[in-house]
Amino acid sequence: MKYSSILILLLYVASCSRPDPAHTKEALQIFDEFQARLLFRLNAAVEKEGIVAAISICKTVSPEIEKEISVHGWIIRRTSTRPRRPEHKPDAFENRTLAQWQSNLQSGKKPEAVAEIEAGELRVMRPIVIQTDICLRCHGTEDRLDSAALKEIIRLYPEDKATGYAVGDLRGAFSAVRKIE
Repeated sequence: MKYSSILILLLYVASCSRPDPAHTKEALQIFDEFQARLLFRLNAAVEKEGIVAAISICKTVSPEIEKEISVHGWIIRRTSTRPRRPEHKPDAFENRTLAQWQSNLQSGKKPEAVAEIEAGELRVMRPIVIQTDICLRCHGTEDRLDSAALKEIIRLYPEDKATGYAVGDLRGAFSAVRKIE
């Protein structure tokens, strides 16, 4: 009887520490919205004004979108171990997740979204992997960067670390945090 009570308690505690699938799904849908809205604005700027316009869109529109979609208790942001903006540096949880994804990529595994409970918060992250050559005009190696874009990056982001990527590289992640209720 004593052991079965302990087992039931352990099972209960384990089940309480699992993320609610509905909340995880909600965060992933928010990431989809964030990405769609940002890509729409970036593509429109590039088509209308050229690649340099995309840089100012990222600087102004991305933070606006982050604020607008941080609803229902969620705090949404992008993060990277090589951020363009200092406020996008990863926290400890994000850093561990990004390191695990990088390790997965190096061993041929595709990084996948994660959801965990840590310190009373639901943490959800989805990787951002460089998908196309157009990304490299602002995030690529020196030989791939657009020269006008590079000048604008240096002007707007003097501490920029978000270059040197290739297609297939892990650029960073969408990250969501929500207090557990």
